[in-house]
Amino acid sequence: MGKLNTFFKVLLGIVLALILVGVALFLAFYLRTPQGLHVVYDGVKYGNSAVGTSSTGISVVRSNSSEFAIGNSKGWGVYSADDCIVKIIPNVDEAHNFEFTVEGEEKPYLYSAISDLSAAFCEDYGGNGITITPDGTFTISADYIFLSDVLTTFYGVDIVLEDDCVLSDYPYIALSVTPPDGSAPLVFPLLIVGDGGVDDVKLDKDGIVI
Repeated sequence: MGKLNTFFKVLLGIVLALILVGVALFLAFYLRTPQGLHVVYDGVKYGNSAVGTSSTGISVVRSNSSEFAIGNSKGWGVYSADDCIVKIIPNVDEAHNFEFTVEGEEKPYLYSAISDLSAAFCEDYGGNGITITPDGTFTISADYIFLSDVLTTFYGVDIVLEDDCVLSDYPYIALSVTPPDGSAPLVFPLLIVGDGGVDDVKLDKDGIVI
């Protein structure tokens, strides 16, 4: 019986030690990790939780210089705003996904399989996200009406797809912001619209109607 009691005491001690270590690691992670991450565009703050794929999104006015800012309502801790990684990524559900071909190639590409479209939205793309200044601002060039134009810029050659997509009709792209600690990114779907907030552009079987 004495040996059994000793065993349970040792086991209890180990469990308590593991719990204390777990609590310490959690507190260290929590204190080091930004908890109030958000994005600001045109004076509006978009929260610190993922928006996800949807049929709506942040309406970005078509421009060759659209400015955003990353902020943290709870401070950055040991990090800073420019430790985040910002990318433009595809944003489609199954109903809006599609295949296309690139000039000079026969094998089709699946739009959702592209991991990073940032090169089509900034001039000096270094291969690891869009440049962020120390104060958290970054700029994208969103001067597009059709998704085919985005893909043409991205690949540097013409692309062919069966039906083109109007970027003000559905958020085919999204802003992805990965926190400095590398945890799951915040994803903000983007609609690229005209100055009035909408575009008088439609696609029908006979062509483009403006």
